[in-house]
Amino acid sequence: MLESDLYLELKILAARENRTVKEILSEQIEKYCKVHKEGNPQHLISTFLENEDFVGFPALAIEYDNKKSYILKNCSSNKRLNPFGQELFGHICQWYSELRKY
Repeated sequence: MLESDLYLELKILAARENRTVKEILSEQIEKYCKVHKEGNPQHLISTFLENEDFVGFPALAIEYDNKKSYILKNCSSNKRLNPFGQELFGHICQWYSELRKY
């Protein structure tokens, strides 16, 4: 369902091109499915699987409590970062350094 104003505008533009709304939407859906069928083209899992050094880390935007739990369970031992935690910290520092440039 589209908002009525948006649908009306799309219908007018489609008529200008001697097309139907259905044709336009079908074309867009087909393009979207083609691009995303294998996953987000910017984040294909195969890109990471081909990298022998790849280690998966949790999403950066998870809830604060989930971050704390993940760190306690996977990244630390004896209240110190383990090797995996150190590697994760290094990657986070790189992200921080790059983001600070903007």
